[in-house]
Amino acid sequence: MLVRKLINVGKGLARPEWRLVPVRMASAAGVTKVPPSDPFHGYPPGKQPATMDDMPVPHGSWQESYDQYQKKYNRQLGIGLSLLLGTLAYVYYGQPIDWVMPPPMKNPD
Repeated sequence: MLVRKLINVGKGLARPEWRLVPVRMASAAGVTKVPPSDPFHGYPPGKQPATMDDMPVPHGSWQESYDQYQKKYNRQLGIGLSLLLGTLAYVYYGQPIDWVMPPPMKNPD
């Protein structure tokens, strides 16, 4: 079987060690009772997993949609670059930041 279960292989140890083993090995190791699976796993009653028939069907021209998104992204890129250049120009020309440069040398001898 491909089903695997957790068994406690650390008998008598201070900290038990758990391993994932095939069911056949679990029964050979003396594990006779496996705890029931969690009732919250799986699909709720009346629900099934989604299939390809449930997926939305694309419609319209992909090129028009692509161009629309590219227009939006190019606008965001332009605004971001202009804000970056404006900030750099303000910092360079306005000098609002004290870079704590060392004083100029008066006697460079």
